[in-house]
Amino acid sequence: MAPFVVQLVGEYVADLLLDIRRSLVEVDITGTRMYDVYGRFGADNSEFIDLTRQRVASYWDCYYRDVWADRSYYPGSTVIESRRAAARHFEAGG
Repeated sequence: MAPFVVQLVGEYVADLLLDIRRSLVEVDITGTRMYDVYGRFGADNSEFIDLTRQRVASYWDCYYRDVWADRSYYPGSTVIESRRAAARHFEAGG
């Protein structure tokens, strides 16, 4: 399921991004199943995560810059950065 959810994070629909963020809160908690699944997926698919991060930045710039002036608060950014953080844990041999 992780690849499909991460792919959706690269879409421009803010309501979808907010729903994903709400449903994946455990990805920020080390040791949870969700953290492990998304962390391993991100570590094994770093290019896909990077491409999704670029898409998130592009959609923020095109459609949401006026809504979220600081991109770090844009839901797509918070979601993809959580995945990247979990992936870094597994890349480091965690």
